Amino acid sequence: MKHKSEVYHLFVTFKSLVKHLFNHKIKMFQSDGGKEFDKKSMHQLFLIHGIYFRKSCPDAQQQIGVVERKHRHLLEMTRSFLIDASLLASFWLDALYAAVFTINRLYTLVLRDKSPYETLFANVPDYKFLKPFGCACFPHMITTSANKLSHRSVACILRLCPSLQGI
Repeated sequence: MKHKSEVYHLFVTFKSLVKHLFNHKIKMFQSDGGKEFDKKSMHQLFLIHGIYFRKSCPDAQQQIGVVERKHRHLLEMTRSFLIDASLLASFWLDALYAAVFTINRLYTLVLRDKSPYETLFANVPDYKFLKPFGCACFPHMITTSANKLSHRSVACILRLCPSLQGI
């Protein structure tokens, strides 16, 4: 999202995705008071689809504490991935994707020792293909080369998990 004006269309797309992928409807939406959610079009959308809109009180840590802790967890994991892989901060988005991907596959007491992935998709995630973020990889490159012994790969850095490509 480059502009806050895109929020309405992105939310409509997200709502549709939730409905089609998980056969659930969004029941509640909580905002921290951001002006992009205070527009009449957003309120009408919530009303039409029966989505309860709740705005957090300013400076009420009790209401936004869980979100703030999750945000801090993502930031710390992103930073750890970048530092461990000795990558520049410009790779922060790739590290964030990898952190979210990893967190969604970690078991948690909140979900009775299940991962968010397992809870959402009703099957245990596959861990066999996982590789460390930022490790060296050599993808197979299909080329028409001069001879059979020429290079078919080039050294790269693993940035995204396979299932995140195209997001």
